[in-house]
Amino acid sequence: MKFPHFKNRKLITALCVLSLAQLVQLLPTRAQDAPSADVETVAGRLRATVEAVEALERKVALLESGAAIAREERDQAVAELEQMKQAKVDAVAADLFAEGVEHWKILEDFPSNGGIAATDEKGVFRMRMGDPLSGIRYTGPLDLPVTNYEISLEARRTKGTDFFCALTFPVNDIKTCCTFVAGGWGGALAGISSLDGMDAANNDTSTFHKFELNQWYAFRIQVTPESLKVWMDGKSIVDVELADRRVGMRWGDIEYCVPFGLATYVTAGEFRNFKIGRTDGKPIEPKKPDAAPAPAPADAKDGEGVKDGDAAQ
Repeated sequence: MKFPHFKNRKLITALCVLSLAQLVQLLPTRAQDAPSADVETVAGRLRATVEAVEALERKVALLESGAAIAREERDQAVAELEQMKQAKVDAVAADLFAEGVEHWKILEDFPSNGGIAATDEKGVFRMRMGDPLSGIRYTGPLDLPVTNYEISLEARRTKGTDFFCALTFPVNDIKTCCTFVAGGWGGALAGISSLDGMDAANNDTSTFHKFELNQWYAFRIQVTPESLKVWMDGKSIVDVELADRRVGMRWGDIEYCVPFGLATYVTAGEFRNFKIGRTDGKPIEPKKPDAAPAPAPADAKDGEGVKDGDAAQ
């Protein structure tokens, strides 16, 4: 006979105790037909079984407690390691607004581009509402990395209902760019455009959030040869393994932001603490005099990008 496997040790103990109690009730009637020594032997065996089960229960509980402590210690160590890695990146990160918007080109290719300017608040820059797009592209002296780097910035929507932060950046190659969108498709969606020819509304990076007006959100983007990750306010919202994935730009005017740009869509947004750093802790150097120019949008886009719907998102 095959007995069922019980995972509930407390239930097993209770059954043993109940069996012992029932046996004790039967002892007076069966004692007439069996020697008292035999009865005591059976009862002793049952008591020993119950005690053994209880001892095993205590041992398993201790092991589980130890495993839980080990898991907690591991998670804490992982968190501390991530903080140390982030501190290493931050220590050498370049501030892309350190000289204001001097090294950013306002994209005249966008019709009715609202442009960007410093606000009265120190270190805060406002992208004015465009019709539909406003955008800028980095043209400064730094040789920005294309792999093994992190971007961090804080952004908020100050007017409008659509995306207030669309950050275009290279992924392991200057000609392979994509855009992280926050607040698109009506105001709530965040994700990467594009992956495998699908925009953020149609791929597995889509997440939905209630982006409040005038509230700051901290974004961090990490690019390595193996993965593309995004955190919002310290919480992971995108984690893509890049093997067998096709990264590219969404079709439309947003392509003018390559290889490194920032845009909004019928929305005014503000930005601060806009930094980029290498994950190996090395500082970002100025471009070499003979460095090749950044690729034109047509060279950097995904040739099979999505062409349906609003081309900006």
